[in-house]
Amino acid sequence: MNLIMKKALIAAAAVAAFGTFTAAAGAEQVNGISVSDSVLGQGSEFTLEISVPPAENADTASVKAVFDEQAFEVLEWKPVISGGFANAQNGRIALSAANVERNIDLSEGLTLTAKMRVKDDAPEGDYVFELNKHSFSYVLEDGFTFEEVWLPEITNVTVTVGALSRTEASEEQTAAAAAVTEQTETTSPVTAPAETEITEADTSADQTIAVTEQNAAVNSPDSGINTVAVAIVAVLAVAVVAILAAVIVLILKKPRK
Repeated sequence: MNLIMKKALIAAAAVAAFGTFTAAAGAEQVNGISVSDSVLGQGSEFTLEISVPPAENADTASVKAVFDEQAFEVLEWKPVISGGFANAQNGRIALSAANVERNIDLSEGLTLTAKMRVKDDAPEGDYVFELNKHSFSYVLEDGFTFEEVWLPEITNVTVTVGALSRTEASEEQTAAAAAVTEQTETTSPVTAPAETEITEADTSADQTIAVTEQNAAVNSPDSGINTVAVAIVAVLAVAVVAILAAVIVLILKKPRK
């Protein structure tokens, strides 16, 4: 069996093992490169993952992903792997490893994660993250032939940078803001009217108004009519008293028989 046939069989076995592992875990896994969000705004943070499905253990590794350093920056890239060395610079993340034995455990698969960020001044547009180096292998007994155990299905992924982040997130933020506004309007306490300071000028004005109203009441037509009526009643009362007094005097002066 030649080397190409061996690589094909190993790759098929790796894919089959990956399918079995996925079914058991109950969740879909990516074989290759992926990002946590494909639509991002300037200043947004996200994760980039390089996923290796379950395979035979390896003793060497060589992985590299490249991207536009004018638009993105690496916040953290610290993969832990036996005999590994990682670096991130000049628009790339890379990992290499070498072991005298097959110490790179791939029995349950492996995920390499980088924390990324869109630069604040990143131009809007589509950007490609490319997995341009992807090797996990071990050395055969001859000491110089390397047997690959990983064949990624996805070697590039596109990220769109826009003025706003994901549309769904924007809609959720708008709805949340509207809900907060509505709740604030419902629960806001009623503000009592501010107390008005009474000044000396205000008191003087009130007194002036009171005197004016009193004068107006005295000088009104209704007030004149009431005064005349009172005078008439008083005259009549005096006349009645005078008449009664005269009658009493006459009675007293009348001679007795």
